[in-house]
Amino acid sequence: MAIEGSKSKMYYEVIAQNVHKGDIFLLRFKGDPTKYEGIPVLDLAAAEDDAFTFRILKPENKQCTVTRSINNVEWMEKAG
Repeated sequence: MAIEGSKSKMYYEVIAQNVHKGDIFLLRFKGDPTKYEGIPVLDLAAAEDDAFTFRILKPENKQCTVTRSINNVEWMEKAG
């Protein structure tokens, strides 16, 4: 699947530039009202070219590592 839309493309570029820095981001996925705080991580095993991996730090009851399509990101900003 390809990256769809300019907003998704911008999110992908921000994540790609910051994946090695370990910057923390706040984001919300489409169809999910929860705001997640976490770190994009490098995942060479991600099968889809539009996928990214995100280590969720908060909320604490949802801590895990997920791989999602960048097209599923509703909103994202650098925490700080």
